[in-house]
Amino acid sequence: VRLDGESAAALLATTMRRRKRRMKALPFPHFRYYVNVVFLVLVLFLCSSSFFMCACGGGGVVLSSTIPPFHQGISLGLSMGRIAVIGAINADITVRVSTLPTPGETVTSLSPRTSMAVGGKGANQAVAAARMAAEGYPSPSFAARFGADAQGRELRDAIAAEGVDVSHCASVEGMTSGQGLVFLQESGEVGSVVVGGANSAWPDDVDENSQFYEGLVEGAAVVMLQREIPEHVNEHVAQAAKKAGAIVIQDVGGEDRPFSRSLLQNVDYLCPNESELARLSGGASTATDQDVLAAARALQERGANAVVVTLGERGSVLVPRPGSEQESAPIFQLPVAVPGGVVRDVTGAGDSFRAAFAVALAERRPLE
Repeated sequence: VRLDGESAAALLATTMRRRKRRMKALPFPHFRYYVNVVFLVLVLFLCSSSFFMCACGGGGVVLSSTIPPFHQGISLGLSMGRIAVIGAINADITVRVSTLPTPGETVTSLSPRTSMAVGGKGANQAVAAARMAAEGYPSPSFAARFGADAQGRELRDAIAAEGVDVSHCASVEGMTSGQGLVFLQESGEVGSVVVGGANSAWPDDVDENSQFYEGLVEGAAVVMLQREIPEHVNEHVAQAAKKAGAIVIQDVGGEDRPFSRSLLQNVDYLCPNESELARLSGGASTATDQDVLAAARALQERGANAVVVTLGERGSVLVPRPGSEQESAPIFQLPVAVPGGVVRDVTGAGDSFRAAFAVALAERRPLE
């Protein structure tokens, strides 16, 4: 019900007059006094509650007994769904170089030392989601495979210290932890080589209807996948997530392999970067925004739903699912200004973007 200020005052005055006439019929005057006090306290309580729970504006007050679901997640921090990340974790070793070596070329590093950090697309996205989620929201869960080595223990401790739930992680006997060799150029651009290690040692004898995969996505509102773990894991997790009603985000980064139609159909948002989009669309040009849209729609013709493309310094674009209300209205997001105006290191930039997108979906923010 929407009431302007004058109508609300008139309604309150009319109610008080009617109550006063009724109260005169009561045989005990002191009782009448106490009832009036209780009534006024109740009115004050309801007014204060309306200011807390209602939206005020346009010269009026909207009185409502419920808070819209969008505001439940954003303003009060009570209903953001959990984010589940299933993917790889690596010990990333970074080497600073002036340029990447060409075939047959040897390049000397710019620094006599390497640096080591937690990496892997799955770990990056889980940590980024944990850091971006508002206080009081559920911690993201992470399912991964560690090696039975010292690095595995260090990786588990490091990611748990970021507030990530690692109860779905496991160590694999006889395997080393995954490693990433990162070549960081002076321009901030990077090239990487990933050694899978334990990330490749997921069980392959688990039936697709097993509770194993259902347990990984239980209670999740958003599920994040990448391509640094075996494809059958992504297939079964996406199927379980779809069955549970969760939103599935598939990062294209990782191993270059074809997507099955069944996986594409269970993925709500397919997320390639510019070069990955070109590769998946058969070498299509991505030089202009129209080229990007054409390449994304080519993926949709092969079964993809919504496509979110990161374009580096050009920003990003969401191409909605075919047949949706926004099918003809792609959403372009311009890039934010680079702090200091200089790109230092783009490692994990795409992972951070996808994690922010997942957090926004879990918080039920609008796409635009």
